[in-house]
This record gives sequence, structure tokens and C-alpha cells, in this order.
Amino acid sequence: MRKNILVVDSNNEQCNDLCEALNRVKHQATPLSSAIKLDERIKETGCLAVILDLNTPFIDNSVIKQLTIANPGVYFLGLSENRLNPEFEESICYHIYACLNKPVDLDELLYWIKCMYEEDKDAGHIPKE
Repeated sequence: MRKNILVVDSNNEQCNDLCEALNRVKHQATPLSSAIKLDERIKETGCLAVILDLNTPFIDNSVIKQLTIANPGVYFLGLSENRLNPEFEESICYHIYACLNKPVDLDELLYWIKCMYEEDKDAGHIPKE
């Protein structure tokens, strides 16, 4: 059973495009244009992962830290156009599972999603097939 993936990006077109690409390869992805009430959405959907565009308003180290602590079974991926993000150094080191460059390489993203599913299976959160 596939778990939901939340995609948070204030650029609606980018967000929808990424969700459509994930849905085409049989991953259930839900677009969100804002991080407001993200914690509630995570709990409602029981999602596997949250993909955060690091340029989305209201996303900073403290928000990411709070989200990851409140949702220990959820993987957080960052998206950024910049290779270096000194303002997100703490989050990238301790709270974000992986940080990908934009535009997103779908094969790279699918690799990370596969890794997350494998870790979730090993932890017993997803039944082994």
C-alpha cells in the first residue's frame, strides 16, 4: 500500500507538476501551496513524506525542526534552486532526509522515495510484500 506524499510549494504550477509526475508513476501525491497547518495535514493523511520547497514562505529551520520532532515517522525532503543554503544548514544536517536541486530530477526523487519505503518496511511501518 502506497502512503501519501505531501508536496509544499508556493508556486502552484511547480507543485501541481511535481504531484502529477508522482501520480503518473503510482505515488499518491497531494499539493499544498502553503505550510500553514502542515502539521495537521500530515496527521490527517498519515503520509510517508513531505517534500518542501525551501523557498516557500513560513519555512525556516525552526518550522522544519518542529515538524520533524512532531512527526518522527515522516520523511522530509527539501527542494532548492541553490546548491548552498546556509540559512537551512541545521535542517539539512539534522532534520531533512535529502535535499534535491530544482528543477527536480524525477529519477533522483524516485530513488529517495524508494529508500524511504525500504526504511519504513524495515522499521515495520509497511507490511513486506
